[in-house]
Amino acid sequence: MSTLEFDVDISNPGQFYACLGLLSVSDSLAPGVTGWFDKRRFLISSQGISPNELVNAILGMDIIPLFDIKQALGPLIFRTGYPFLVNWWCEWKGGQWEKTALKLWAGQQTSYSIPSKLLQAAASIRVQVERNPHRLLSSTNLVTGRYGVNPSASWTALDVGYSPNEHGGDAATCPYTEILAAIGLQIAAPLSDGKSQKVYYTWTEPLPSLLAACAARGVQRGWRQGDKVTFEIISRGSYRFFSRGRATTS
Repeated sequence: MSTLEFDVDISNPGQFYACLGLLSVSDSLAPGVTGWFDKRRFLISSQGISPNELVNAILGMDIIPLFDIKQALGPLIFRTGYPFLVNWWCEWKGGQWEKTALKLWAGQQTSYSIPSKLLQAAASIRVQVERNPHRLLSSTNLVTGRYGVNPSASWTALDVGYSPNEHGGDAATCPYTEILAAIGLQIAAPLSDGKSQKVYYTWTEPLPSLLAACAARGVQRGWRQGDKVTFEIISRGSYRFFSRGRATTS
C-alpha cells in the first residue's frame, strides 16, 4: 500500500492540527485511510491517492457561510468530498454568535474572509507544493489574514511593532497549514491543562480519522501513544496566536 509522507514539527500546534485535517480530507477521497506520526513525519496510507489529488481537493474546497458574510463570526461548511461544519471560534449565545476562547484573529477579518484568502494564497504556490509535497505544511506565502494557529508564521508586537491583520498588511503564512488546521481543530479541539495551557497528543500507529481524533485528545484504547504537547494562547494587543508547544513522552 502506498504512503504519503509530510514533514511535521509536532511542537507546532498548527502543523499538528493540519495533520488531522489532512487525514480527514484524505478520508473524504478514499474512505478508510489511516494516518500516524513517525518522528518528524506524518504518514497517510493513501489507498492510491496521489499528492496532486490531495492538493486538488484542498484547493477545490468550497467555503459555504451559514450566516451573513459581513459578520465577523459565524459557522462555515468546508466541503471537499465531505461537508465539514467548522465553528470552533464561535458559539450561539443569547440569540447571537459569540467568540470562544479559541478565536484568535482581530481587526477587519471575518470567519469567511480568512479561508477565502488562505485558499487564494495556497493556489498561488501550488507548483512549489507539487514539486515538494512533503513540505506542504511549511510552504509559505504572503497573506493578509489568517487564523493564527501556526506559531512559526505569527507576528508579535516585538517583532514588527504592529499587527498586519489589523492594519491590512501581508504577513508570511503557511496557507495549507492554516486551512487544514481549521478542520483539525473542529475534529479534536485541544484540551485544557490548567488555566492557560492547552494539550494535544500524537500517536504512532495507523488510525482512521475518527480514532485519530480520539487519540489527539489523549484517549487510549490499545493504540500506541506518542508525545504529549503543551502550548499556550499568547496575546499581543488585540491579536492572539498559538505558542510553540513543549513535547514530553507520554
